[in-house]
Amino acid sequence: MSLQSIRRRLLFGAALVASNVVAAKRPDMPRVHPATIIAKYGMPDRTQSTEKDKPRPPIVTRFLDYSKEKVRFVLVADVPVGQPPPYEHWLLFAITDPTTNKRLDPDEVKRRLAARTKK
Repeated sequence: MSLQSIRRRLLFGAALVASNVVAAKRPDMPRVHPATIIAKYGMPDRTQSTEKDKPRPPIVTRFLDYSKEKVRFVLVADVPVGQPPPYEHWLLFAITDPTTNKRLDPDEVKRRLAARTKK
C-alpha cells in the first residue's frame, strides 16, 4: 500500500470521527479560523485540506502543522455535511502531536509553540 493511499485512509478516518463529533455540536469545539492560529504562531510548515479533494469527503478537514514543534491543529468546517467551499467557519477538533497522533493539552501546546508566539 502506498504512502498516499495510507494518508488518504487516515484523512478519511479522521473525517468519519469528525462527522460524529460535529453532528453532536460539541461545546468543547471552539470556532477558530485558521487565520487566527497563523496570526498567533506564524505560517505553519505544512497545511493540508480536504476541501478540494475529489471526491470531497462529507466532513471537510484542515490541518496546520508546525513540524519542529511537533504540533498539528486539526480543524473541521462548521457547515452542513456535503456543503461545497468556500468555508468561512471552522471548529477546532483537536491539537495533536503528528508523530504520535496523541492529543496535546493546552499547556503543552503553549510550551511547544512559545518561540513562535507573536505578541
